[in-house]
Amino acid sequence: KGKRLLVYSGSFAEKDGLFYLIEAFAETVKKYPDTVFVMTGKSPSEILMNKVRNHIKEYKLEDKIQLVGFVNSDELLSYNTLADILFVCRSNSPFANHGFPWKLGEYCMTAKPIIATRVGDIEDYFVDGESLFVVEPNNPKAIAQKIEYIFDNYEQALQVGKKSKEAALQKFGYLEKSKEVITFIQQNQK
Repeated sequence: KGKRLLVYSGSFAEKDGLFYLIEAFAETVKKYPDTVFVMTGKSPSEILMNKVRNHIKEYKLEDKIQLVGFVNSDELLSYNTLADILFVCRSNSPFANHGFPWKLGEYCMTAKPIIATRVGDIEDYFVDGESLFVVEPNNPKAIAQKIEYIFDNYEQALQVGKKSKEAALQKFGYLEKSKEVITFIQQNQK
């Protein structure tokens, strides 16, 4: 309460760009010390989890970053809904460039600002500054600058979040996509 809330949810794999997010957050709290970063999920590798914990300690962010682990769907929805900004900041990796982050659709349904990295086919569905905030991958400075921009222009950022929800419903909504498939089948029956 009374704090800005950043949220990342997902696996803690190398592809997820967590180290860049932590570094970006270290810059963010210099200007916005009232900001808290909640990270849900975890890595199946305890070695990687220890690297994440050590990175947080290296930047002296233990009191600002909460690693809450896996949470149930109601808790996840609460974190995502309460977030001021959500993150899909994958690294520039073969996995990220050939996969699609399904959590992006879940994030979009909150109508909150989302920062994503320019990897894979995200920009086939969303437009930077209109329906999503897009930054270059592996670039904590770019992420920090985008966080600052969003905080400094939050009402405008909420409009972008609203557009992300509209884009997700149009492009990923199962009702709309089912109608398209039915129409295609009906038009192509023998």
